[in-house]
Amino acid sequence: MKNSQFDLLKDIRFAPLFVTQFLGAFHDNLFKNALVVLLVYGVLNSQAQTGMAPEVLVTLATGIFILPFVLFSALGGQYADKYPKDKVIRVIKVVEIGVAVLGAVSLLSGSVNLCLLTLFALGAQSAFFGPSKYSILPQHLDEDELIGGNALLSTGTFLAILVGTIVGAAFVTMSAGIVMVSLLLIAVAVAGYFASRYIPDAKAGDPDLKMNYNIVTETYKIIDQLFSYKRSVIESALGVAWFWFLGAVFLSQLPNFT
Repeated sequence: MKNSQFDLLKDIRFAPLFVTQFLGAFHDNLFKNALVVLLVYGVLNSQAQTGMAPEVLVTLATGIFILPFVLFSALGGQYADKYPKDKVIRVIKVVEIGVAVLGAVSLLSGSVNLCLLTLFALGAQSAFFGPSKYSILPQHLDEDELIGGNALLSTGTFLAILVGTIVGAAFVTMSAGIVMVSLLLIAVAVAGYFASRYIPDAKAGDPDLKMNYNIVTETYKIIDQLFSYKRSVIESALGVAWFWFLGAVFLSQLPNFT
């Protein structure tokens, strides 16, 4: 057992995953909040492009980012079971580089529709990444390290959200800010991929799993299975869901009020 959970930040079993997750969350929030500022201040002239008021588009943007989590999380869980998780993460990080390029093009071109498409793509790659990043921990950490590892991974996520929110909003308002944010998006995505290359091997949990690409039936199956567990597991899941729901509501509406 480690003397402190922070020792994991120096451990090859955990550190590359921590950096990969941190950069991924930073990347998402960098783009999302830069876009929110551009919409709220009318830089992208969203009214003329979409016929919607900026306040409505800001709320819609949050919904578009979250929707892929509902649609693709079950599929992401299947991939995490069927294939080695370290390889799944690396493929997702390669995809993130492509999404970063799309995001840079959308910001530089000023296309609101392309920006919203980028948001959906960011949400999708995060939805596929989520099941692997958490389920890989028991394969790399000892049982008495799991709570500390989960805590550090969550801490890194929230720090990345905070920093991405601040940097995205601050940089995009500067002179040549859109160019700076665009370049930073690509740089962070590339750095995230290189960090993922150091994640140790994690063999597939169920290589013989038959994939179900019907996201409706697979999502229903998982939710139904969840409610077959003991009450503490159900309450934990509902608590996590409520936490993220409440946070999403506040973050989506705060720009409109401030």
